[in-house]
Amino acid sequence: FPLLASLRASAQLISYEVPMVVSLLVYAIETQHVAFNLVAPLNEPNITAEGIYIPTASQYITAMHLLAQKLDANGLGEMRFVAPDRAYGNTNFMPEMMADPLIMSKLAHFGCHSYGTDGWDSRDVWDFLQNSPYPDRTFWMTEFNAWCSTCEDGEGGTNGIDYALGTVDYLFGHMLKGASAGMVWEGYDSFYPHHDRWSFWGLLAVDDINATPKTYTPRKNFYTLGQLGRFVPVGARRIQAGSSDNNVSLLAFYHAGRGQLTLTGINENGNPTTLAGTLLSLPAIDKLDLYYTSADTNFCPAATVPVAGGAFVVEVPAKCMFTLMGILRS
Repeated sequence: FPLLASLRASAQLISYEVPMVVSLLVYAIETQHVAFNLVAPLNEPNITAEGIYIPTASQYITAMHLLAQKLDANGLGEMRFVAPDRAYGNTNFMPEMMADPLIMSKLAHFGCHSYGTDGWDSRDVWDFLQNSPYPDRTFWMTEFNAWCSTCEDGEGGTNGIDYALGTVDYLFGHMLKGASAGMVWEGYDSFYPHHDRWSFWGLLAVDDINATPKTYTPRKNFYTLGQLGRFVPVGARRIQAGSSDNNVSLLAFYHAGRGQLTLTGINENGNPTTLAGTLLSLPAIDKLDLYYTSADTNFCPAATVPVAGGAFVVEVPAKCMFTLMGILRS
């Protein structure tokens, strides 16, 4: 009987949730004239207190299928999904989604959430997609960060360089597992009624929760992630890169249309580190511009590094996020 009651409650929630989502989208587009075509309709459906609780794949598919039909019926047929946005579970719900042609006709990207290191909760997704009927679909980390108990429990956030480097390191882990986009949780500190407290995960930290109006100050990971946002443009492809120093993480990106090469990394060493690098299988490049964020400096332009015969030598500061960016010789 408890299971039957739970199923009935979930069905009622689905019948209310879907029209509510559609109404919100119609209002945003037709009344407020907001231009967008991607929607993540159900947040973390596999856990309670974060959205409508839909514990089983079959219930989730019922909700998403109905939502797709309602979008078509209300003139929003061009809207595309980013889903399932589970709190955890890696590829869970994805096989069932793939078995529904209507849902897949509207799916732009699979969405995953993770607060684990080394690509946790994204580790199997790329291989799963490549061996599925939909190898053309990408997956996004629509929620990620290094876990912060005090941020979650309303006790305050952190502006330390170690945590900021951790945020980037977690994103590196997901990229290495094949994620094509990352959305950090979260943009700015906010009060959440469902937790009845403030959340302090924001890249922008609230200065005084009792002030009106409220003002915000960037935390350190605003600048570390900002280097990726600034120098890894949309459309760039990750290319092979590696480091012989276990305390230096490195990713490389190439944008063919711009002729732009970006090397971005984390130096965890407690002292400045000299990196000697060689660029292989790339068109000629003359120089790389170095930027870094450390405990004392934010998004600092530091040096122009000459490149000769594909080789370069650069000293990067201790405990920092660094970026080397160059434009290929025309």
